[in-house]
Amino acid sequence: MKNITIVSGGANGLGLELVKILHNKGYFACNIDKDEKALKSMFHNLYNNYKSFLGNVADEKYIISTIKEISKLGNIVALFNNAGSPVFKFPTEYASQDVELCFEGLKGMIYLSTNTLKVMEKAGGKIINIMSSAALRGNKQESVYCATKWAERGYTESLKSCYNGTKVQIYGVYPGGNKY
Repeated sequence: MKNITIVSGGANGLGLELVKILHNKGYFACNIDKDEKALKSMFHNLYNNYKSFLGNVADEKYIISTIKEISKLGNIVALFNNAGSPVFKFPTEYASQDVELCFEGLKGMIYLSTNTLKVMEKAGGKIINIMSSAALRGNKQESVYCATKWAERGYTESLKSCYNGTKVQIYGVYPGGNKY
């Protein structure tokens, strides 16, 4: 049976690098992203042990069906929650679409984790929530972004507490200032 890894937001930046590393280490890498153009260009570079899924992680129905489809490919051993779209503005400049965009990553993390945990609770696995250093401190012109990252951190810490002593391992990663 194939060992499956899932990366959300894996068509660009840090997520793309994760997909490449996992693929090169022999894992079957499943990539969930809403950037259709970037996903299509990746297919030419990753021929085997790879499948892309075009969609928004903040769409719960999409995530439920996608995780079901991925679980049919093999044993899900790891989920890398990486999707998100930051908006950096002065606090009074945020509009509702900016807030919604920032909250898509949080919603996606919850939907992906919840549905992946349903599959991996018996066999075990790892959930790696990749947030940002914005989950550790407030930053100028990142008030809404920081709010979502602090929520992601709280969610991650709660999952760690809930799954402590089980076959499921939960990790929080807080990179800062990445440029790819």
